[in-house]
Amino acid sequence: MANIDEVVIKLKEKEKFCVEYYQPEWMLADAVVVELSQFDVSEYNIFDIFSRDVIENYILAPAEPFLSVKEGSVKVESFIKVSGAELKKVDHSSLAPLYQKLIHEWEKAGWITIIKDADSNNSLTICINEK
Repeated sequence: MANIDEVVIKLKEKEKFCVEYYQPEWMLADAVVVELSQFDVSEYNIFDIFSRDVIENYILAPAEPFLSVKEGSVKVESFIKVSGAELKKVDHSSLAPLYQKLIHEWEKAGWITIIKDADSNNSLTICINEK
């Protein structure tokens, strides 16, 4: 199992890469979910790792579609530029259980609140709680 300090360094490098090179938000969100799901929320504080803006825009916004995914029912897909204008579709549906686990752990830790929208699509909004 990885050390939380090593993981934080790796995630900060990923954040820098995604922000400086205008990479899709989901690239950082996927990395955060895969890496931090290995740890209990008592081992780190998400606000010590990332700014509120990065948490909101690069982690929680890409996470919202995963929270309403039932296993195998909806595909969560994104696009990435491969070369020039060519786009490649990336299917992250397999990460849904990790996203759901981590986001619910963050909610239990009091870092975020998940609000069910009052529309017919059962969509959700994730809000950051004040520190």
